[in-house]
Amino acid sequence: MLKSEKGSVTLIVLATILFIFAVLGTNLVYVSSKRKAQLEETIILQNIYGSDMSAVYNEQIAKVQAKATKIFNSTENVETYTANVAGTYLLEVYGAQGGDVTDGSTTFTGGNGGYSKGTIELEEGQTIYIHVGKKGEDQTVTDENKNSVTESDGEATYISTEEEATIDDNQKENILIVANGGGGATSKANGKANDGEKLGTDNGYVSGLQETETKTNERSGDGLAKISLYN
Repeated sequence: MLKSEKGSVTLIVLATILFIFAVLGTNLVYVSSKRKAQLEETIILQNIYGSDMSAVYNEQIAKVQAKATKIFNSTENVETYTANVAGTYLLEVYGAQGGDVTDGSTTFTGGNGGYSKGTIELEEGQTIYIHVGKKGEDQTVTDENKNSVTESDGEATYISTEEEATIDDNQKENILIVANGGGGATSKANGKANDGEKLGTDNGYVSGLQETETKTNERSGDGLAKISLYN
């Protein structure tokens, strides 16, 4: 190999080595800067919460879990929701649709359930109770039952502070929010929205909550409830 060629190879090797060191140096500086920022953040948190950071970690995990929307579907049982952390929670409920009626080739559909929402302050460990309504029974007209088919209303969906609370004017103090059920169809007409099981007006019922809203004609099928940490 000629002397000039050897010199070129040597320069290429040196350039490669310098490039590798430059990359490694940049990464080390980045890692060092990131680690420094993490240490500074840890020091700040320790100054606020003390040296035991497990409490901070657990609190953050609880908040993340609470912010995830919990969905409740219709079952035969009363469901429960217990607040992981103290805060403002968003409650949303949808009433169940009324039952359909089929007469020959014609089907009359049940009215849709309503919708209600609002926010509430809950303490850590506080439990509320969720009652999700079922769709009214679908029916088919036959020669035997044509004179006895009646409306099968959809059930309301509601959230209460007491497990045994029912849709009753006498138990309003235990009920936080209601979305009315839809009215059941007849053998001659569709059911009316929000005309099934209800409390309060046709638009639903909300008591003691903030940022409230109620709507009609919002839900087909079974009812539904949602709860999440609002802020």
